[in-house]
Amino acid sequence: MATLPSELAPEELSGQEADQQSSKHTTSRSVNVKKSLLVKQMSSAVNAPKPPTEKRRKSSALNVQFVRSPLLNRIVASPRMRHSRAKHQRSPCAGLSSSTLPDDTRTTASPNLGKDAASRSVDRIKSLLSKRKSSVVNASNHSEGMQRKSSASRVHYVRSPVLNRMLQSPRMSQSPVLSARSSSSSSSDDTRMVISPDLVPGASRPIKRRKLRSDVWKEFEPIYEGNLVVQAKCIHCLELLSATRDNGRSACRRHLKVCKERTRMNQLVESMNTGLSPDSLALKNWKFDQEVSRKAMVNFIVLQELPFSLVDHAPFQKFIATLNPWFTIVSRTTVAEDIMSSYEDRRLALRETIKNSNSRVCLTADLWTSNQNLGYLCITCHFIDNDWMLQKRIIGFGLVASPHDGFTLFNALLKCLQEWKLEHKVFSITLDNAKNNNNMVGSFRKNLSERHLMLGNGDLLHMRCVAHVLNLIVKEGFKVIDGATDRIRDSVKYIRSSQARKQRFEEIIVQLGISCEKRPSLDVPTRWNSTYLMLKSAIEYRVVFDVMESQDPNYMDKPSNTDWNMADLLCNVFKPFYDATNVVSGTLYPTANHCFHVLWEVKGKIETLESSTDISIAVMASKMRLKFQKYWDICLLQICVPVVLDPRFKLSFVSFCLDAGFGDKGPAYTEMVKATLQNLFSAYSSMAPDLNYSQPEPNDGSIDEDDYWADFEQHLAAQKRKRVKSELDTYLQDDLFPRQKKFDILQWWMMHSTKYPVVSRMARDVFAAPASTVASESAFSTSGRIVSDYRSRLTSKKVQALVCLQDWLRAEGLSDVKLSEDDIGGGDDI
Repeated sequence: MATLPSELAPEELSGQEADQQSSKHTTSRSVNVKKSLLVKQMSSAVNAPKPPTEKRRKSSALNVQFVRSPLLNRIVASPRMRHSRAKHQRSPCAGLSSSTLPDDTRTTASPNLGKDAASRSVDRIKSLLSKRKSSVVNASNHSEGMQRKSSASRVHYVRSPVLNRMLQSPRMSQSPVLSARSSSSSSSDDTRMVISPDLVPGASRPIKRRKLRSDVWKEFEPIYEGNLVVQAKCIHCLELLSATRDNGRSACRRHLKVCKERTRMNQLVESMNTGLSPDSLALKNWKFDQEVSRKAMVNFIVLQELPFSLVDHAPFQKFIATLNPWFTIVSRTTVAEDIMSSYEDRRLALRETIKNSNSRVCLTADLWTSNQNLGYLCITCHFIDNDWMLQKRIIGFGLVASPHDGFTLFNALLKCLQEWKLEHKVFSITLDNAKNNNNMVGSFRKNLSERHLMLGNGDLLHMRCVAHVLNLIVKEGFKVIDGATDRIRDSVKYIRSSQARKQRFEEIIVQLGISCEKRPSLDVPTRWNSTYLMLKSAIEYRVVFDVMESQDPNYMDKPSNTDWNMADLLCNVFKPFYDATNVVSGTLYPTANHCFHVLWEVKGKIETLESSTDISIAVMASKMRLKFQKYWDICLLQICVPVVLDPRFKLSFVSFCLDAGFGDKGPAYTEMVKATLQNLFSAYSSMAPDLNYSQPEPNDGSIDEDDYWADFEQHLAAQKRKRVKSELDTYLQDDLFPRQKKFDILQWWMMHSTKYPVVSRMARDVFAAPASTVASESAFSTSGRIVSDYRSRLTSKKVQALVCLQDWLRAEGLSDVKLSEDDIGGGDDI
């Protein structure tokens, strides 16, 4: 702030107003003061040297002084600042310079200046003083975010870009010199001008967080205040140390030398490194990490389907303490939170992986009822990644409201696809032959068609579960000879009903010296493959059942020789069905191209049984043939299209088989397959314009007479149509690949994807479609253990997280659990 000389003090100027009502002595004294002021002004005006015209004039009316800090004085007095002032022709006190005042306020030396002129001059000085005070007040209000326009009554600062950058730097913004000071404001508020950081735009620019490069941070966890490190937390003993920029990291280094927990851990690692095994060598660079250990514990609980309360048990805590005393056991609530957090992180990562995949997805879905009578819909996603590897992931295991009709299932399916953003990438969905599933697919097809998300005509959208079709065919045959298996089933139930009977059965086995390890299993009536396994295992103990009849008088249901002969015949009859079910139930390899071959073998077996001399067998085969023909017509495209895309067979093989097996219907079947292939190829061509095989726009054949080049455009369209057909025709006309025992069809298409770019994309999506719903059904055995009688309070969200997360961890190779026969319908041993 600027001050006036002592002779222009406000106390003397205020006496001018009281002069008009004071006494004559006071009036004369005031006039004398005015005269002395005028004399001093005239002498200063006469004696002052005139500055050059290109420089600014010094203020003669007001001698303004600025009190700055030493740092600001050095900045303003620098050569660069002097150059900047000369360039802009301004000064910090330009608002009070004489060049900015009106002409009538400038005082000139004149001998004839009288009393009135002196009075006017004093009034002008008082008004200037009041304006200067108001400008200082306005400058102090800048901290409230108010921006003022430049005027003669305010003080403005014109800084060079260099000064602005210096004032905006973090060190200058934190300097006490530039902060608001009020130490001397109590004596005279208008005697000092203070520069505040609020007046400097961008002075509080945030500091970026620096990268920590010191080796100390391998064993310390930084604690930030804003973006600055203020403390370091030891990962061994959790002690906090100062780690500011001024203090450095020396305290942390000294702490590492005396940290007892770190010393104990190093001694433990060194003692384990004394051996020469690969495990001991792997510990060379090992360090303890609490977060990594917590994630490993969560994965262990999820994979082994353990209760969350495991971490609260004292024996488990003691066991962990013996392995690693630095690991802090968390509560079961924290375990549940960690599981949900891991599920969400992996879900987002998997969704991004599917999004970036070039292939479409194929779905399988099945309904499961828990022990609480709650319905859960399991949805599994199948796709072939960019490395041409078949992937399977469970993406939904949600609770479904009742009734479980087609519309309810459709809403549950659509909700899951919307959460995963897969509506536009669905190629097919594999379901069993339940009526509500057919209604669900109908609603789903209509929804995709209305939103123009359907691929082609949607001929391959609904895929029937081949394993379920085989089950229906075999069950149709069992209806005829059901009585032949009843006595064998009752005998197995009898020996499994008590511990004493099991022991007696085992004693007879030892006496007879039978070395078969697998004991008779009890079947599940709704699954024919379990009945096949029961008959196959019971036949091995036929002699044991005969001996048991003589030793146990309560055993009354011994099968007759006719029953055993029929069971032996049924095992031979149904072995192809069982093998076919195992082939199409795979989840780690493509199964769509195997459907034709296994069903063709089943067809041949049924035709052979029809010519049997045993009337019951012939009648059974006749019933099975009718059921087979019904589902063959329904699943024709699903069965034949994948075989055409197998380079070992192609369309010629399918046409040969259909003509030989179905006579007059064969050519019609072949035409249906060819039309579906062409429509599918056209749909994929329209999605790949960059491959120069794009589907041309439909043309009605009319020619615009006003367009001179219309005929040429039609010629180009015809050429494009030829190119669209050329790739598919080239593939079908090329030589067949030699048949091999071990043939990786996905690797073959990956190597030939450049030769057949569009057909390879078709093959990728077709081979991703599973032939059965086993992928979804196998999750029910897991969910049955998760939602047990002892864990019935789990919410549906946690159930979904546990089922999905376990499947994802197994897919990553974190578990060596394989599907057993029980998972696909086999029974339990004794």
